[in-house]
Amino acid sequence: MIHHLIRNDMTPKEMSKLAKGRLRKKISELEKSLEGYLTDHHRFILNTSIQMIASYDYTIEKLDAEIDKKMEPFKETSERLQTIPGVKKRLLKPLSLKLV
Repeated sequence: MIHHLIRNDMTPKEMSKLAKGRLRKKISELEKSLEGYLTDHHRFILNTSIQMIASYDYTIEKLDAEIDKKMEPFKETSERLQTIPGVKKRLLKPLSLKLV
């Protein structure tokens, strides 16, 4: 929906049909919230924010790949630790790197 707000290529009614999950139950409220006036400046800020988020996602993917590479020598230990309830790979990465 944000991309359509930026491009200004759909009506609020059309955009509200894109709703997913629990938002589908609030179509009329969503449609009202999508009405309003966005200036070119608003669209610029929204577009810039989306680009920044995409950049952060890309950077996080690269960092995750690097961490996975560094964690390779500890793969067996990591897998054993993940058998503990509540211990997931995401938690082990920062902990393991502090120990190295």
